[in-house]
Amino acid sequence: MVNSIDELDAQEDHEVENCLQHLESRRVDESPKVEELILNVQEKEVS
Repeated sequence: MVNSIDELDAQEDHEVENCLQHLESRRVDESPKVEELILNVQEKEVS
């Protein structure tokens, strides 16, 4: 019984970590620099 509880805890920890990584990868910069935005637009226009 103890092993299965430990395994569930480990699995939950792993799932939480995956969710946090996913959220972090989708995070939008809350204060982007105007220069960076202009460069991004220019790069897209060139492509």
